[in-house]
Formats: sequence, structure tokens, C-alpha cells
Amino acid sequence: MKMALLIVVLVAFSMVFIACGNEKKTEASTPIPADQTAVKPETVGEGILLAKEILGVFDEIVARVNELSKKKPEAEVLKSRLENLFVEYKAKMEGYNVKDLALKADVRQWRACNRYLGENRGGHVFQKDTVLTEVLKHYNLQVGDREIVNVIGKTPVKLLDIAVQQMEEK
Repeated sequence: MKMALLIVVLVAFSMVFIACGNEKKTEASTPIPADQTAVKPETVGEGILLAKEILGVFDEIVARVNELSKKKPEAEVLKSRLENLFVEYKAKMEGYNVKDLALKADVRQWRACNRYLGENRGGHVFQKDTVLTEVLKHYNLQVGDREIVNVIGKTPVKLLDIAVQQMEEK
């Protein structure tokens, strides 16, 4: 009798665990592309457009880094090419920073920009890591060059940060 009761309890628990395993992932566990965020068309203003531009340029930087890196040139050659690329994009991001700071005149739009960036930045950074995984693995595991790995992995995010840094941080 005890054995039958134990079997019934185990079957019941296993059914509960199976049922819990089929739940859909929460929205927080999957990145949301910038063009699919829930923003009502009538509320899209200058702030959100600026945020989309900034994230678009960040994605462009990642694509260019991937393009320069995917043939896996020597680390020093790649580093030189990436430094030139980052100088070019640093100027662009500094330009976006000027626009972001100017947007403070319209607090509502500035907050909308920051809110949009806050909601979508993580997804873009996650996508960067996904796009650059093979290159990072090559230079980290096969070449063993931590410096180029840091340049590839961290500099695009630093450039994104330049676009939205406040005056006190400069």
C-alpha cells in the first residue's frame, strides 16, 4: 500500500515538473530588437528617433568589427585596423552625445531617449556578443591574445557609452 502511494505521489510531482517546463520564456530572457519595441506611433518623437540612431550606429560598428575580424588576420594587423575604425566612430558617437545633451532642453524627449536606450541597449549588446563569438573564441582560445579580445569585445560598448555620457563624466 505504501509503495502504491509513493508511486502516485512521484507521478503527480513528475507531472507538475513536466507542466512547468513547458512554460514560455519571459520577455526579460530574450532580447527585443529595437524595431519591435512597444512604442505607440503617436509618441515616437525626437528622443526615440535619436536613441534608434545611436543603437543603429552601434550595430553598424559591430558589423564592421566582424567584417574586419572574420578572416582572422594577425592580431597586430587587426588591432591597427580596429583602432582606425574606432577613431572614425568615436567622432560619430561624440556627435550623438552633443545631440543627446541638447535634447535635455526638452526633458520629455530626453527621458524618452534614455528610456528607449535603457530598454533596448542590453539586447543590442547581447547581439554584439553573439555576432562576435567566433572571432572572440579564435583570438582568445587559439591565439591567446587578451588585448585584442578586449579591443574587439569592449570598445564597441565604450563607444556606445560615449554617445550618452553626461558632461560630468567627460
